[in-house]
Amino acid sequence: FLFKKQLLLTLESLNPLNFLNKIIFSSASSSGLGKNLLGSVFAILTGYLSRKLVQQSSRNPFLRLAGIFVQQGVTNFVANNSEAIKKLSLYFIKRILSYSSKENS
Repeated sequence: FLFKKQLLLTLESLNPLNFLNKIIFSSASSSGLGKNLLGSVFAILTGYLSRKLVQQSSRNPFLRLAGIFVQQGVTNFVANNSEAIKKLSLYFIKRILSYSSKENS
């Protein structure tokens, strides 16, 4: 019985969703360089993706210019509001993970 219980705990800890959950919450709770780096990377990535959504591989110079402005605006917005975005993201991740764990039970 004890072996089976330990095996189930081990399998649960190796579940990709639980593993991702631990990584996200450990990096979110840490302070210092890792926290700032994660926020900066997220801001740059969201800005880049928003530019790609606006441009949609267009050769139109106005769309390309609009994409650059959108990228700059989104990057600045995310960088300036990273704490609120992080809290909101963690809330939704917790909800998704709790929903998926209830569904698997």
